[in-house]
Amino acid sequence: YFLDIKIKYFLKLDYDPSRPLAVWGAGFKGKSIAKHLVDKGIPFAWICDNPNKVGKHIYGQAMKHFNYLKELNNPQSIITVANDDAQKEIRHYFNMHSKQAMKDYFFFC
Repeated sequence: YFLDIKIKYFLKLDYDPSRPLAVWGAGFKGKSIAKHLVDKGIPFAWICDNPNKVGKHIYGQAMKHFNYLKELNNPQSIITVANDDAQKEIRHYFNMHSKQAMKDYFFFC
């Protein structure tokens, strides 16, 4: 499964354990990534913009609003949001905060 390969190589090549990790998205891919991280004991913040999911606990992880990202000191983010328009908004968000693709944020869609 391609997602399994992506997370394996992200953790091996790009993940910086000295930086907080965030997973953005609570759909199928977000849940798969979160489950993998939980199973590996890798801490992360789980964020989304879905008001129906913010505040819920999945795999023992609290789902936070994406604004929580501002509270993290120099995080790396895995983006699992598949919607094209939402991806554009997310890229814009990171650009506005001077973040670089493949260094500060990674799309897993």
